[in-house]
Amino acid sequence: MKLLNMKKILVLLICILIGVKVAADNNSEVLEFFDNFVSLSNQYDLRMLDFYTLNPIIKREVIGKNGALVIVPFSEHKKIQKAYSEHKKLLANTKNNYKDKKIIELGNNTYKITAQRCPTVMNRCFDSYMIIKKENNEYKIIEEYSKVQTTYFLKYKK
Repeated sequence: MKLLNMKKILVLLICILIGVKVAADNNSEVLEFFDNFVSLSNQYDLRMLDFYTLNPIIKREVIGKNGALVIVPFSEHKKIQKAYSEHKKLLANTKNNYKDKKIIELGNNTYKITAQRCPTVMNRCFDSYMIIKKENNEYKIIEEYSKVQTTYFLKYKK
């Protein structure tokens, strides 16, 4: 009887260890995806647009007394990124560093990465997150959120 219980415990431990390894592998893939995206973004490289699904949700929360949470159409987001890319020499010292990164598994090959976005040109950090989904063996951003100080995004307020 004791031998049978020991076998059950051993099988259970093996299953737990396999589950932990799979979760760790997924988290390292997710973190690698995020870091690659940030690297391209900080270079104002338009290949970063390939990291998105065809129609992701882009949210910007403008902080301040007239602030609001706005949804930026992806077509507009692409135009903004293209403008940044055209002026990348002027923006060379403007980068985003991310700290306190956390990965939350949402299920169905979907992950939420939360972090504090810290622009190099400011002395503060802002809440941010991105939700990514793995389909056809490839991660894509399906939603992105960040708090911002610029009032430019208020034009998307409805």
